[in-house]
Amino acid sequence: MQHRGPDDEGTYHDENIFLGHCRLSIIDLTSFGHQPMSNEDNTLWIVYNGEIYNYKELNVELSRHGHQIRSNCDTETIIHLYEEFGKECVHHLRGMFAFVIWDIHTKTLFSARDQFGIKPLYYSQVKEKLVFASELKALIASGLVPKVINPTAIWHYLSFGAIPTPLTIWKDIWTLPPAHRLTFCNGRVEIEQYWDPKTTQIQSEGKGMTEQEAVSEVRRLLEEAVHLQLISDVPLGAFLSGGIDSSTIVGLMTQFSHQPIRTFSVGYDVGGDKFDERRFALMAARHFETDHQELLVTCQDLISKIEKIIWYMDQPSHDALNSFVVSQAAASGVKVALSGLGGDELFGGYSTFKFISLLHKFHWVKRNLPSWVKQTAVKLEKALHMRYRAQWPLRVCVGIGGGYDTIIEQFAIIRFFFTDIEKRSLLSPDFLSFLRSDDQHNSSLHLLRIIADSVHDSDLFNQISYLELKTYMGDVLLRDMDVMSMANSLEVRVPLIDQKLVEFVISLPGYLKQDGSRKSKHLLIESVKDLIPIELLYRRKKGFALPMPIWLLEPGLREIVEDCLSEQSVHNRGIFDWPAVRQTKREFYERNQFGNSGQVWLRVWILTVLELWFRTYLSGFQQEVMNGTNVAIQ
Repeated sequence: MQHRGPDDEGTYHDENIFLGHCRLSIIDLTSFGHQPMSNEDNTLWIVYNGEIYNYKELNVELSRHGHQIRSNCDTETIIHLYEEFGKECVHHLRGMFAFVIWDIHTKTLFSARDQFGIKPLYYSQVKEKLVFASELKALIASGLVPKVINPTAIWHYLSFGAIPTPLTIWKDIWTLPPAHRLTFCNGRVEIEQYWDPKTTQIQSEGKGMTEQEAVSEVRRLLEEAVHLQLISDVPLGAFLSGGIDSSTIVGLMTQFSHQPIRTFSVGYDVGGDKFDERRFALMAARHFETDHQELLVTCQDLISKIEKIIWYMDQPSHDALNSFVVSQAAASGVKVALSGLGGDELFGGYSTFKFISLLHKFHWVKRNLPSWVKQTAVKLEKALHMRYRAQWPLRVCVGIGGGYDTIIEQFAIIRFFFTDIEKRSLLSPDFLSFLRSDDQHNSSLHLLRIIADSVHDSDLFNQISYLELKTYMGDVLLRDMDVMSMANSLEVRVPLIDQKLVEFVISLPGYLKQDGSRKSKHLLIESVKDLIPIELLYRRKKGFALPMPIWLLEPGLREIVEDCLSEQSVHNRGIFDWPAVRQTKREFYERNQFGNSGQVWLRVWILTVLELWFRTYLSGFQQEVMNGTNVAIQ
């Protein structure tokens, strides 16, 4: 865990508990910030990762209630809040956090995670013991948790490109979900949700607002969030791609700083403007007069670090590499970086918003189509799934024809890399036998339905936004950013998912954020159009991505892929069916011949990452899992 906290470390133990902490010192660099930390009479002990941005205001209030504040550290704030409010202390915290508090008197362990899961917390109950950590590798290193793979996690990984909460790659190790708190007492674990962005109190906040009122309030909350997140006793900077989200963050930072903001961007030696955004980042840097630094990344750079990256990755993910390279760039100059992550999910920047909205606009067409058209569309979807994933006209035709009837199916066809049907062809019979026979339990669509059932909003835009916040942002982007930034001993903050900002924006009706006549992120653009150069404000959206479709064909990385997905490797691992893997590779190479691999390369990369992860963390899947060990979730 030292990469997460190279500045200090400490432990506390008694006959009931052992707490350990590695510190990345950001606020109060003195010994007063040392952890584990206790209250005045040493009856409460805490270990904590994160930042509480409103801790100074909370400390003033706590002092009025008689609490003695000894440090200028937000860790101490949480202890006194717990003394004052018990488990309800979480409702006073504005920030990112994962913490554990041990109460000596009641012999109770209390833990909580922030509203969006910016900071991680993993746990496992082993008989009467509870083991917890910020990374899975620490739990495995404890020797208390057996190294047994969770096949259901692999099943869902193939769809999501990451392991969805609360599962992890390891059997019997769980992720505490965002906005949840955990209590452990007398050998029993109790978990409850303490917050949701669509609670009844919040729901009516934005109703009845005019667009101008909404724009004004979004701007106020953006400024408040960025200003709060500038607290730091160490050098601080920002990621800058030249897109709307990162430019908004940097532009607002300049309003609150008397010195040039340090900004960082990443470029590549191949792919041109399709992948490399340095031209736009430089445009923004010059406009805001930042101290700008660029990092050029090549395929060989990636190859030289791939083993280390996979180890830091902690569990398989298709999207962690870009988080590593941008964190590496920023860590060369600062210890804290602000990111524009979350803007697409909140304000409607992804193609899911456009695609699903378009399908619903043509709902009247679907009602009047003959049944054979729908049947043909469904067959087409099954037969040509990956071939048309990147082809908008065909996807729209299939959708209008009836191939996607529900928002869950529509969301899944864009976000899933492998459908449940495809996975049954891709996985080996031996592996499939280790999954539960209950098809509904194994269905990734069913998992999405569970998430969607918690969306108490009939507004289509808000439903999509909620799904994006809960799935892609939470399980992929935030998780990857945490492990990859902390691998570089860098703290990353995300003002665009400040709690109050999210609560307000998600309470607004979708038509204020985007409709058919408006561009993506209409509300955000209107809120910052006086701040950002027009060339950046209305430029075509481009996601932050490495030129992997090109690199996967270059010597070195292609050899890694071919080795990981060779016939011998596939047979030795025992997870996949070799003909299906061969067909997946062939489809990628064939598409590249025509210069358009679409998203097919991601299917190849997802399989490669999984094999690389196994080689890093296990000596062999069949040896450790399949030999008579039942690894299905109970």
